[in-house]
Order: sequence, then structure tokens, then C-alpha cells
Amino acid sequence: MDQEEEAKGLPNAGKLIGIVERLLAFALILSGQNSAVGLIIAAKSILRFRNTEHSEYVLVGSLLSFGIAIFLALGVSEI
Repeated sequence: MDQEEEAKGLPNAGKLIGIVERLLAFALILSGQNSAVGLIIAAKSILRFRNTEHSEYVLVGSLLSFGIAIFLALGVSEI
């Protein structure tokens, strides 16, 4: 995807997607659907991984984001 195509996309789309992913992971953990979170992480990793120089950073950021949501959900479910 070139810069022109990225400019045509939704502004802050990545930020919005990240928020929705964290909320979805949080809700799935609270409802006991742990394997669904794993499926989402695997699917996103496959779709996002390209042979670019920044793909590792994207994957690490995604895993960190999901990890935070998972730990928060586990903490809330213990209360």
C-alpha cells in the first residue's frame, strides 16, 4: 500500500481498531471464551505480518495490547 492509498483511508483507523480489539478481548475473557481471543490474535498476526521492516514492531505492539486487555479482564473477573 502506498502513501496515497493510506491518505484516503479513515483518519485514526488504526487507533479505533486497537480500541475495539482490546474491548473485544476484554469481553471475551470475561465471558470465558479464552480460545476466541487466541484465534483473533492468530488471525491478526497472519494478516498483519508482511515482509516489511516494521512488521515485528506491529506484532509486538498488538501482543502487548492484547496482553494488557487479557490481564485486566482476568483481574476484574477475580474481584
